[in-house]
Amino acid sequence: MLRRMEGRLQAMPENEEDLIGRAREGDAGAFDRLVQSHMAAVWRVVWRILRHREDTEDVVQEVFLTAYQALSGYRGECRLSTWLHRIAVTRSLNHLRSRGER
Repeated sequence: MLRRMEGRLQAMPENEEDLIGRAREGDAGAFDRLVQSHMAAVWRVVWRILRHREDTEDVVQEVFLTAYQALSGYRGECRLSTWLHRIAVTRSLNHLRSRGER
């Protein structure tokens, strides 16, 4: 999205709600921007639980795949970051359980 300011075109900042709506409609670029804006926070959550680089990489991918598949069910009652945090914790704990760890 562009707007004209002082004779130049500038990119308008994107609203997260707009990105969510576009991602729900199948806009892969919008979902990619959501992933990029939340990647570091999700990585930290998963890392704190697993403390293993390869496992963290795998679970972070699972988190965003789960989020993409469940995006139509995201009701917006909490911030997207909160919703992703919950998915990250759940996926991380499930990963530990599958390996027989506590």
